[in-house]
Amino acid sequence: AAAIHNFHPFVGILSNLGILVWCAAASICFFTAFVLWQTHPRQPAQFLFASGLLTLALLLDDLFLFHELLAQQFFSLSERSIYLVYGLVTLTYLYLFRRLILQTALTILGLAFFFFAVSIVIDEILFHWLQPLRAWVYLFEDGTKFLGLISWCGYFAHYAYHALYATAATPHQP
Repeated sequence: AAAIHNFHPFVGILSNLGILVWCAAASICFFTAFVLWQTHPRQPAQFLFASGLLTLALLLDDLFLFHELLAQQFFSLSERSIYLVYGLVTLTYLYLFRRLILQTALTILGLAFFFFAVSIVIDEILFHWLQPLRAWVYLFEDGTKFLGLISWCGYFAHYAYHALYATAATPHQP
């Protein structure tokens, strides 16, 4: 698209890198869930599998611009209604795994949610007022989202490492 429209090749670079980070996070979650599923206890595997599904849904949304374009064009759903659905799914996810999550690196997860929230606020509320900043608005929005993605992926990499380490230290019963 950049070549066809004569855009600079770095246009959308944070978005493209973000897709790779979403993919890394989902892969970490699914792989670790699969490994843990072979052992006990089951809740960490279930948590990581559900985390992988949530991450995959957000990856696909981001990759195909679902909440920005497709949901509106093909399903007549507003962007805010999609945000509401994602919010409810995320709250349900957090509620179902609350005991496990409270034993993890909450600071990293908190940073992810903070940066995602800032990105949404910039996109949904402040975008109009920040419009005089031109391209910088997109950098602020995509930059905070990217920091959220890095935190999200880091959280799951950290959790997966510790879950696998604990499993390796525990004798496995066939």
